[in-house]
Amino acid sequence: MKVKAYTIPELIIVMVVSSFLVLSLWGGYRFVLRCFYDYQTVHSRYESLLGIDNCLRRDFYEACQIRAAHGKKLFFQFSNRAVTTYIFEEDVIIRMIGNKTDFFNFDISRHKMEYLYLGRNMSSEIESFELDLLLNQRKIQLFYTKKYDRHSVMNLTR
Repeated sequence: MKVKAYTIPELIIVMVVSSFLVLSLWGGYRFVLRCFYDYQTVHSRYESLLGIDNCLRRDFYEACQIRAAHGKKLFFQFSNRAVTTYIFEEDVIIRMIGNKTDFFNFDISRHKMEYLYLGRNMSSEIESFELDLLLNQRKIQLFYTKKYDRHSVMNLTR
């Protein structure tokens, strides 16, 4: 009696076709996974950029006094006597508030501080701050200014 079955060449052809299908699906899966990882990396870098921008902008707006030390540190004095410190190194920005420390990893190409002038005399207060960062081989320029009110300026002259 004859049994219905597939021949060996038919089975080999099915195995070859299914292996091509599995390999193409695996390649597509790896491609999607790599794109998702690249997107996550870029997204987290931009999120970090928005974070440092928001922190600096808020601190410049709310601070009573802003002072610099050694060209790499900024000290923000607030009305409640709290002090926030920023340290600018080549590849990291460190923000310290009390015992809380935040790290923002960026390549800093340049930072420039301009001091407040009271008459003809330069004070130790920072009036503007410019920061150039490299993000994904692109130069990002951040610029902040502090508008001192007349009460703050009067306190500085004493």
